Amino acid sequence: LGIMDRLTQLQEKTSNMAVQFYVYLGVVQRDAPDIDGDTTSLENHKKIEVLRERGKELAGALIASQKEIEMLIDSLPGIEESKSQQIQSMKEIDDMNRKATLDLEQAIEATEGILILVRKLIEEIANDCR
Repeated sequence: LGIMDRLTQLQEKTSNMAVQFYVYLGVVQRDAPDIDGDTTSLENHKKIEVLRERGKELAGALIASQKEIEMLIDSLPGIEESKSQQIQSMKEIDDMNRKATLDLEQAIEATEGILILVRKLIEEIANDCR
């Protein structure tokens, strides 16, 4: 995967964790037992068990997401390099981009020159056919 794909995956995983927290808070709001009520009632006991199960599910999902995020971070290029090595790598990439830009500009100029010649030839051919 490309670096942008990995960064996108990191964003998605982080957003997914936030959604999981949000959903769990909704479950807590909806299913929490009544504090003012009888905490020993069967209904409140069931609600507490549901919340515990949902909490375990959330914890498992968060741990899995966290492991995936760590894996994605570890797979980023240059993650093992020092700051100075990363800066050097970026300078090298920048130099390569500048050279590629120069090559592209030269190719465009050459193509434009050829295009002018082709247009002149077409014009001459058209004039000869009249």
